[in-house]
Amino acid sequence: MSATQTRVVLAGLAGLTTVLVTACSSGAGNDQAVDTGGASPLSPTQQAVEAVAAATTSAVPDAPSGGLRLITTLGTGQATGVPDIVTVTLGVQTAAATAQAALDDNNQRSAGLLTALKAQGVADADIQTNQVSVQPSYDQAGGITGYQVSNMVTATIRPLASAGAVLDAVTQATGDAIRIQWIALSIDDDTPVRAQARADAVVKAKAQAEQLAAAAGVTLGPVFSVVETPLNGGGAYQSYAASSAAAGSPVPIEAGTQDVSVQVQVAFEMR
Repeated sequence: MSATQTRVVLAGLAGLTTVLVTACSSGAGNDQAVDTGGASPLSPTQQAVEAVAAATTSAVPDAPSGGLRLITTLGTGQATGVPDIVTVTLGVQTAAATAQAALDDNNQRSAGLLTALKAQGVADADIQTNQVSVQPSYDQAGGITGYQVSNMVTATIRPLASAGAVLDAVTQATGDAIRIQWIALSIDDDTPVRAQARADAVVKAKAQAEQLAAAAGVTLGPVFSVVETPLNGGGAYQSYAASSAAAGSPVPIEAGTQDVSVQVQVAFEMR
């Protein structure tokens, strides 16, 4: 126990000493002889102070000279890959004077769309119907003039090189009722690219930490923790939209490149 801590303990025991002395001196019949082995006997006050000091020493270790100090930074890394799959949302839209007539026409054309997708090698697991709607059409006076039926299907086309032929095939199968609502290019397995982005993110986080340490006049220590944090907006992708496609030669689709971004939070010890 340091001298400073001893002085603090003694100062804090001032009131306690008075109580102990009073308790020890109340009543002669309670006095007890203490064998000091030849040394000068301690007064009740000294005994109380030493007992509490000993207990304090065993229960409270010396405080460390300084706690753990950290520098925490965020690093965003990027890596580039080439898309190899296409996800497209296709719609079949029909209209007729009655709801049943519009639905029958739509069902026939939608069945042709699904048949064309599968004939082009699109797997059943990559085809999903996500919306079917029947809506009336109105004139300016608010009267019903007919009905419109829409059937929306999302399909994942693998590989990307076959996407143009697939879109051409579904257009021929459905005619003018086809609607290409949304198309996105992506990397089927981006694990290697994402690993590169993570490494880049850590390097950038360390560079930031080194700059902060230098500005603060301290030395950067080892890594304390690394946490990958989500990016706003999710993963990057390329997307295109179109209202329809015309029959003829396959729809031209260029893969281009895709950036994959990863953000990490790294904490470094500060020395």
